[in-house]
Amino acid sequence: MRIKICLTVLSFVFLSVYLFPKSILSQNSWYSINGSQSSTQDINGLDIVNSNVIYAVGGGGFIYKSVDAGINWDKIVNNATSQYLWSVSFADEQTGWAVGYGGTIVKTVNGGTSWQIQNSGTYSTLLDVQFLDQMTGWVIGHNGTVLKTINGGMNWITQTSGSMENIFNIKFINSLTGYLSGDAGVFKTTNGGDSWTNNLNEPWVYSVDFVNANTGWAGVRYGKMFRTNNGGESWTEQNSGTSATYYSMKFLDENTGYAVGDYNTIIKTTNSGLNWVLENSGVENSFAKFSRIDSYDISGNVCFIVGFNSTILKTENGGTNWNNYFNFSISTIPTNIDLWSIFFTSNDVGWTAGSNGSIYKTTNGGLQWNQSAQGFVNDLLIDIFFTSDKHGWVVGHNGRILRTSNNGLNWENQNSGTQDNLFNVFFYNNFVGWIAGDKGVLKTTNNGLNWEVCLSYDWMYSVYFVDQNTGWAGGRFGKLIKTTDGGNTWTDQQGGTGATYYSIKFSDENNGWAVGDYNTIIRTTNGGATWIRQSSGIQSNSLKLSEIQIAVDDANTAYISTYENHILKTTNAGQDWYKSTLPGYSSYNSIFFSSDNIGYAAGFGASILKTENRGITGVVNENNILPESFSLNQNYPNPFNPKTVIRYKITNSDNVSLKVYDILGNEVAELVNEKQIAGSYSVEFNGSGFSSGVYFYRLESGNNFDTKRMLLIK
Repeated sequence: MRIKICLTVLSFVFLSVYLFPKSILSQNSWYSINGSQSSTQDINGLDIVNSNVIYAVGGGGFIYKSVDAGINWDKIVNNATSQYLWSVSFADEQTGWAVGYGGTIVKTVNGGTSWQIQNSGTYSTLLDVQFLDQMTGWVIGHNGTVLKTINGGMNWITQTSGSMENIFNIKFINSLTGYLSGDAGVFKTTNGGDSWTNNLNEPWVYSVDFVNANTGWAGVRYGKMFRTNNGGESWTEQNSGTSATYYSMKFLDENTGYAVGDYNTIIKTTNSGLNWVLENSGVENSFAKFSRIDSYDISGNVCFIVGFNSTILKTENGGTNWNNYFNFSISTIPTNIDLWSIFFTSNDVGWTAGSNGSIYKTTNGGLQWNQSAQGFVNDLLIDIFFTSDKHGWVVGHNGRILRTSNNGLNWENQNSGTQDNLFNVFFYNNFVGWIAGDKGVLKTTNNGLNWEVCLSYDWMYSVYFVDQNTGWAGGRFGKLIKTTDGGNTWTDQQGGTGATYYSIKFSDENNGWAVGDYNTIIRTTNGGATWIRQSSGIQSNSLKLSEIQIAVDDANTAYISTYENHILKTTNAGQDWYKSTLPGYSSYNSIFFSSDNIGYAAGFGASILKTENRGITGVVNENNILPESFSLNQNYPNPFNPKTVIRYKITNSDNVSLKVYDILGNEVAELVNEKQIAGSYSVEFNGSGFSSGVYFYRLESGNNFDTKRMLLIK
């Protein structure tokens, strides 16, 4: 029995790789978290969880959330997809799903703060989703697509409606009885979707709603409306009074209901549809299209409607008046702001600073950014540093030093004693800190109340200390110096280049890096007595490396932000550096990791990237000997906790993909996705953020592929 189960699971993994669309399986290691400023996206899906909490979804993959009964809305950038979303369904305040273009299904378990892609197994556009609880749900869409899950979306089972026409709307009244509406009419199931029968043979049925097992309505194109009082065995046409297409209906009981559609149409009945009354939406656009209507109020007094062009309408008096709650807390950073520094005090709380004196703060891991300071419009703010949640400093041009002692609620000027530009700030504790700038290095020992010059030298760009005495500073034209007495005296070191060192970081008093322009990376293992130049792996002498960050849990792992849309990573102390695949295009001035796995990068055009899996995993080309055959080795160690190494060989230069799947066939990590030359390679997989269990890793190169099993035990 165990052998059969393992073979079945392995077969599912193979099918996942070949049958599931790669766009559905894959998620970039780095993704953008500062969204578009456009406020006119279509809003299509709506789900009311309770009298206060409401979710909506729409174009650009955006998620809209209100926690005050629809008065204010947060527009959240979806971390999992930017695909156009059509529908959303929540089982409770925390657990929900959204569906859309290209077979997209995303799930959240934390109230929309973050989302994860689920494997739908289809490219078809998905138009509606309904969950009865945290486990049982259905999704429908184009080409007759009907999917069902009984395990919260971990697996989706294809059901057959009997039609290949598009399906627009789904309504289950319990776990067995449900209805679908679409281009071929209305279909009914009484066995949870295992089989369906067409019980209204009418084209272009866009919406269906039932208030009990017998009484329901169907909204059709060109103003048609149908009602059944026997569970769909027969239907009676009603006169809706308009020629609109009814995209959504909501009935509160057997008498009171609403229908909405195109041409700015809202109609209401209070007598089971015998008569329908056209209501005034208050929207001054005769072509307005309303996508969805919903209500939590059994009286029907409080209802919500969403539609195209960011429409959200609410009535509190049964439709007599509708108010347009176009009031989003978009909370993103304008794209005309260039960001120069980013710093986090936890995985959720962080700040970024940049042009026009801008300082922005997030409290939810970068999904939303609110302005923390303004008014210093003539200053470019270059660097930001916090010693705790409360205490932080920002430095920039014209000698600007700003300090906060209350979580960024207020920022106060500190007197730097100079009008020259300041580039880098580092504090050892709340009292002792240093700043590098155009005229050298400044030091404070009293929380920044007073700053004194401790090094007088032009064009110093970086400074870093491992304790109150031992530190380094980097500057222009290859200037590299060290102090062992807190900055009172400095000794020149030889970096071996003429680069400007924009960033210098040490993991301890011996091991550190410095990076700068001209594609320069240098490393020391003896406190800077000697420095060795390393290759970034990018063939560009003009590349500017802006900042280096050493991993929190591993001194051999480091990251570098660069211009020209690159983030570099090493897992072997810089013997090999490789670049991550990034969304869009920008130049990145700063990089920061708040924990082992979670990191952020900030750059021009308000670009902010985030990774939740340490970026991509290191790939090391072990030798230049041409392998005789393609091979994928068993990982070692195995079982492992939490790290293991995977080795493989490829015989031709080709695109190489190495991915990790869980036992259900869900992709959980992308270790390699790039073109590689023939050779032998090793990749480290870190399972720190994963549960104990069996995983599979699959290598593909050209027409060659192989899959192996590994075991994580914690």
